[in-house]
Amino acid sequence: MSSRVAILPALLVAAALGGCRDAPRTGTPSIDLIDRLADATVVSPTLDRLRDGAAPPPASVRLDDSFDDGLSNDWFAVVAPTGADPEDGRSVAFVGARSGRLTRYVRPTVGAAHVVTARVRVLAEPDDGAERPGLFVRFLSRAPTRAELEGGAATELIEHAGPWRIARLEAGRGTGWRDLSIVLPADPTRGAIEVTLAGGDLGLLVDAVRVRRLGALEARAILEPARPIGPELLRARIDVHQERRDALLVPGASRVAFEVDVPRRRPRLDTATTLAAGASEDATLRVLIDGEEIAARTESPAPPGRTRFTPWVVPLERFAGRRVRLTLAADGPTDVDSAWGTPRLLGTPESRPGPNLVLVSLDTLRADMVGAVDPPGGRTPHLDAFAAEGTTFARALSLGAYTLPSHATMMTGQHPLEHGVEQAPDRLDARRSPLLAARLAERGWLTAAFTGGGFVDPRFGFDQGFSLYGTHDPGLTDDPRHVSKREAQILDVPVAESAKNLAPVLDHLGRVDDQPFFLFVHTYVVHNFYPHRESLETPEVRPELAGVPGDELYRRASEEFDPAATERLAWLYRSTVRQADEQFVRPLLRRLEQLGLADDTVVAFVSDHGEQFLEHGEFGHFGFHWAENVRVPLVLRGPGVPSGARVTDAVTLRALAPTLTRLLGVEEDPRVSGHPLLGERRDAPSERDVIWEHPTRWSAYVHGDWKLVRDAPEGEDETLHLFRFDQDPFDANDLAAARPHVVRRMLERFEKRKAALRAAAPAPSDDEATMDPEIAARLEALGYVDATR
Repeated sequence: MSSRVAILPALLVAAALGGCRDAPRTGTPSIDLIDRLADATVVSPTLDRLRDGAAPPPASVRLDDSFDDGLSNDWFAVVAPTGADPEDGRSVAFVGARSGRLTRYVRPTVGAAHVVTARVRVLAEPDDGAERPGLFVRFLSRAPTRAELEGGAATELIEHAGPWRIARLEAGRGTGWRDLSIVLPADPTRGAIEVTLAGGDLGLLVDAVRVRRLGALEARAILEPARPIGPELLRARIDVHQERRDALLVPGASRVAFEVDVPRRRPRLDTATTLAAGASEDATLRVLIDGEEIAARTESPAPPGRTRFTPWVVPLERFAGRRVRLTLAADGPTDVDSAWGTPRLLGTPESRPGPNLVLVSLDTLRADMVGAVDPPGGRTPHLDAFAAEGTTFARALSLGAYTLPSHATMMTGQHPLEHGVEQAPDRLDARRSPLLAARLAERGWLTAAFTGGGFVDPRFGFDQGFSLYGTHDPGLTDDPRHVSKREAQILDVPVAESAKNLAPVLDHLGRVDDQPFFLFVHTYVVHNFYPHRESLETPEVRPELAGVPGDELYRRASEEFDPAATERLAWLYRSTVRQADEQFVRPLLRRLEQLGLADDTVVAFVSDHGEQFLEHGEFGHFGFHWAENVRVPLVLRGPGVPSGARVTDAVTLRALAPTLTRLLGVEEDPRVSGHPLLGERRDAPSERDVIWEHPTRWSAYVHGDWKLVRDAPEGEDETLHLFRFDQDPFDANDLAAARPHVVRRMLERFEKRKAALRAAAPAPSDDEATMDPEIAARLEALGYVDATR
């Protein structure tokens, strides 16, 4: 995509813009323009056409003409028509030809919705059992696809072998002229569209056929008929290159106008723009104040997969404190829609709801890798220096043994048995679980997330409450090998390559530094065992395996439990911890300092789980509840957080969300079962019991000084392990054989506590994530062999 930007000269006299309608207002809050849609004035030929019911329009291209969208070949007869009765020499007829049909292939616009329209007339009234004529559309689609068929009779969607689907629309009863229309939703993988006209037993007179690309807004109106045709139709949730944003869809030749009060201090319009999928021509986007253009940029179509949101900040200093008419305009073809992502009128507020919040999840970081938690094993000097200014929880425990349930607990303050997100394709349900981002967004915080996707992908519900949610990992490079845990190897690229992906995070901070904000940052950099050469720990471990490909090392460790391969992977892992601290933690903290945000921002560093290197005969982390996997770092700093403190009591990540909301001054939600770790704490029995449960095999339970681990392989007898939780931090000394009475007592209590937790959980939802091939492949690259477990 290319963007050409021009900021127009300021007018010398403010009165030339129409003057100030109202007296200046003080204390004007920042304004989310999407929330003002109901009061916006929209002038749009596209909306007018949709409101008048003229979509899709009648067919207008005759059979002997070319389609507007381009063809790969002419019409051809599968079985030749048996007769013809061309009215005015322009129609083609199929008379009594049961198998008579004409077919043509059309090259669609990738990523756009299409409508196939045929103007037809049936030549005879149907008899019982007669094969009716109609329109058939066969199309390639490798993505889940539905066809919404408009225009009359019974329809069905038939899946054929491979990626082909067929949509069928019969011509119906009566011999008058009618339009048959088949609408195909946008599909980024779509190939050819095959259009077929069939005469059946009755005969079909065909006047014209048309294949037309639909604009994104027009497609939404047709495919979602319950959505009202008005300003609210412009509200959209747009996915562009691993980035999901709340957005306005503005068709070409359209204007969206808002009556707004411009903030007094540092006022600006903050947005990010692109063209909606399937656009084929340029569009010029304009910002007007009281009818006068103050900024413009031209967006151009990009090849599939190359589209990006481009940030755009328009200064509004000379309008500070005034009520104005702010207009977002798009000039271009009416079927080319511009997307205005997170359009907001920002200004420095005179009061704030509370401190800012930055939550950083370093996926797969073991607690003993952080010096502030375990000084002998520490490889994180920057994180340690940060911890010295805040509070370290030395015995923090994750309640999920892998990314999905653990992050769901972080974001809700609920146990996995309460929020119900225990395995794919479970999805967070806002009715059941209070999501941290949604609660803060409702109270005035600007919310944004930059993540590595995978098990924190929006398909699992993590984007709820975030106006911007990215899945382009901010801690990795764009090297395709770097996204795969199974490619574990030394990365020979400049360190600057990693900084490119972190840059949008740092840039975002600079754009919202005077706003109350919640920023969630997540990375798989430690997870993937792929360190830069500059970060390698010396001396090199198992150099004789240096030439062995990463996937072979991974196979030997995970399938053969080879100590040598595991030792080298552990060395690569420790090196990525050093890299994360130097190239991820340090620049993030430095940016907060540079912007003067450190004193007004609560910052939390945490991990979702650790990693096992055969300490208990297992490699990896999926589904195992040993200490090396569930002990995680948790460090907080900021307003209300004691400086230089170290908490040695066992705590769980269920307490993270309620701790953060308390620090920000947000009231507690009754659905949250975790209790704040700072400030006044309540004594509750649930805080003395820690339960881990994985649906397929492993579970564990902590009560008081004891920890019970239960291994129940399918079809085999279970094994029970017992450890002194207070004296044995890494489950090294199994006491199950020596203390059978403790095992029995723990097992009985475990079952009772688990049943009580499930019984108290909010009602489950049937809402599930869709495990499409793209997400499944990403999870497999991250080392999850069976992502559906």
